[in-house]
Amino acid sequence: MRFRLLVVAVVVSLAQGARAAPCDGVEQEGPEGQHATIRRAIAGQLGKADVRVLEVLRHARWSIYLVEPPDAEPAFAFYSGDPSTNHYVTLWGGVATPDEEKEILAWVEKNAPGIPPPLGRCFAWHVTHGRGG
Repeated sequence: MRFRLLVVAVVVSLAQGARAAPCDGVEQEGPEGQHATIRRAIAGQLGKADVRVLEVLRHARWSIYLVEPPDAEPAFAFYSGDPSTNHYVTLWGGVATPDEEKEILAWVEKNAPGIPPPLGRCFAWHVTHGRGG
């Protein structure tokens, strides 16, 4: 009987793992938590007077900020540390379709070397599926 319970527990665990959400383990935050210091730092790096932070994805020391300057399209800024003390690693903007998820992930891995894999996968899914991609 114990063996059967163990087998059932393993099967259930594997099934749940297969259904894991694309952004499991990645912290997601909306604009309400943003500090003026970070907004000013990102705006300065982009050569803008100000930006709105629309959302943030974080994992480990890395973060991806979706920012919108008043006079430009939104863009994702990738950081390997605190944006108030580190310059962005790369920027991504535009739209992507669901069939481009693998290409977006390859772009992230090439242009943001060292990004934690869960954050890279989450971003690729987010821009191709999660935002109505």
